[in-house]
Amino acid sequence: MTRVRATLAVHLLFVSLACTACGLLLTHGPPAGHPALNDFRCTRSVAGPVLDAVAAAVGIGLSVKSASEQPDYDISAINEILVVGVARAALWSVSAAIGFDKVSKCNAAQRQLAERRANTPPSGAPALVVPTTEVRTVEVTPAADTLVPDEHVQLVARAFEPSGGVFLNKTFRWSSSNDAIASVSDSGVVTAHAPGTALIAANTDNVIGTASLVVRPPRDGIERTPP
Repeated sequence: MTRVRATLAVHLLFVSLACTACGLLLTHGPPAGHPALNDFRCTRSVAGPVLDAVAAAVGIGLSVKSASEQPDYDISAINEILVVGVARAALWSVSAAIGFDKVSKCNAAQRQLAERRANTPPSGAPALVVPTTEVRTVEVTPAADTLVPDEHVQLVARAFEPSGGVFLNKTFRWSSSNDAIASVSDSGVVTAHAPGTALIAANTDNVIGTASLVVRPPRDGIERTPP
């Protein structure tokens, strides 16, 4: 009789595991090598592990209730019911823990995939060039100058590293705050046009340096003609 009961207990354990171990059997984590994959599937829902956790709690309750209904003198039967109930609850709890871990890893892997896609340029677009060293400041010289209409001045921009070193071969995008007063070429040559004040900016890696330019009326009162 004891042997039959032991066999029945083992069968109950395996049947319970196969029927309700959703976290272990039906929940899938990210595949191996997922950081190199452009697409993959895994389980993001915690429904399976939650079901296992509920089953563990209900199973313990039912085992205690069933044991309490046994005659007080049948200690062997009470112990068997409790042992089987605890074992089943332990299996469900382990399955729930494994399932929650798979879901957590899946969500983390999916976030990484979304970040990789966001940082990947569209097909045919030039690759994003990330500078190996961050530009700290941009300095434009001369920082201030005064011209009259039709005069020119060459501005020079330099980009500095955080350590104070100067970047070589940096490309700058030049612009003027008011092209009607003074315009600037792609090489940093400023041409004055009309009296007023303009700010000339040099931009590289979204770091900007500026120079202030004042255009005064011609000294002799006669506008000059370009050379």
